Amino acid sequence: MRHFTERVKLARLRMERRAEKDAEDIVTRCLRKELHDYYRAREEHAFLLRCEGFTYKATAGKLGVSTERGRDMVMKFSRRLSWAKRHAKIYIHNPLK
Repeated sequence: MRHFTERVKLARLRMERRAEKDAEDIVTRCLRKELHDYYRAREEHAFLLRCEGFTYKATAGKLGVSTERGRDMVMKFSRRLSWAKRHAKIYIHNPLK
């Protein structure tokens, strides 16, 4: 059987490793969320450019992607927007009541 102080040292080492891993997981999750938000913002930007009357080619040129990728970004955001419109619940509040 190991000596008590040796067991304590090993337990502390395990706790430190676990804390480091948890910190890395938090950073990874934050970075992943930021990237996700960035890509969603790019899709929204592509959609808004298209709404302003730009062609798919011009939209893709402004975003620095291929024409097909630009079209895919616009379509993906428009599908998400139409889904949100279908599932939104609107309540009209009458302040006079």
